[in-house]
Amino acid sequence: MAAQPAENNISKLGVHEGFSGAISITSSGSIGLDDDESERRSSITRRDPKIDHFRGRYPHSLVWTPITVITWFFPIFGHIGIAYTNGKVRDFADAFVVPEDRMTYGRPVKYWVMDTDLALDSDIGWDEAVEIASQEYSERDHDTLCDNSYSMIALALNLMRYKNSASWNMIWVFFYMLIYSKYVNCGGFWRTWGPFTLLVVVANIIALPFLYGNFTKNRYDIRIGNDSSLNFTSRATGRIKIELEMSGP
Repeated sequence: MAAQPAENNISKLGVHEGFSGAISITSSGSIGLDDDESERRSSITRRDPKIDHFRGRYPHSLVWTPITVITWFFPIFGHIGIAYTNGKVRDFADAFVVPEDRMTYGRPVKYWVMDTDLALDSDIGWDEAVEIASQEYSERDHDTLCDNSYSMIALALNLMRYKNSASWNMIWVFFYMLIYSKYVNCGGFWRTWGPFTLLVVVANIIALPFLYGNFTKNRYDIRIGNDSSLNFTSRATGRIKIELEMSGP
């Protein structure tokens, strides 16, 4: 069988012309990062499989952190990044900005460990996809609604054909992260839900006098009359008298 052109391999990976500066094609037709990135890739792929919360290392994982103000009101919305197999995180922070090992909105509070065996070329394929997606988004403008940190993750997953799929998008990444991620510790849970909880408590404290005032307008009084009747008095409906038959023991 004749060998397929290298260009076909590129298209299968979903790599378009914008990636030409980040990849090279070997004589065997395989695809990898170019020579300028070889040393960088070598350091990236020294895998440390241990999660280190203190150093913020989450090997081959998706990580999530709250966004000030936005997460206060909507706790399920935040900022996401993706880590190399050595645990260092890349995230699409802003227009043309994809920092490494320093998440834009602080340390991760949730993470989802992924299985590199489900990625094309396993560990190396994972790291190359993360690197190429990071380089691509370092040349893109940031759109909060349509092209954001979740979009960069979707591109990386498509490049590595995670779970043999090239149909990842920001919506799928959002819901999968929401379902499968877990908090790093109790502090991470508080950073996510604490401000929202305080806002709800304060809102109820402020609203309670108004709610109580409306309630007292329709207050009910219950009294037993001298004629052995039960009297209900409501400001809304007036007085209702119920005759009771009282019997001794």
